[in-house]
Amino acid sequence: MNCDTGELYRHLGLVPENERENVTQVPEHYKDEVLEMLQGQNRVKVDMSKSTPLVDWAKKQTKKKKRQIAKASKKANRK
Repeated sequence: MNCDTGELYRHLGLVPENERENVTQVPEHYKDEVLEMLQGQNRVKVDMSKSTPLVDWAKKQTKKKKRQIAKASKKANRK
């Protein structure tokens, strides 16, 4: 899943090469929710404004990534 855009892919092979660094593997315990959202499709856009367990997980991942970027930026600016 691309947590920034809300795109959910069935497997990594379907993700374009230039977007693979932005894709995070969804934990196994969300498997049922993922399969329900995909409904047999290979790629689906998830509504990130909803409050489902999968969306909440994706928002946490995005927030975590932004914190790491900010931390690295602050460290670089101190030098």
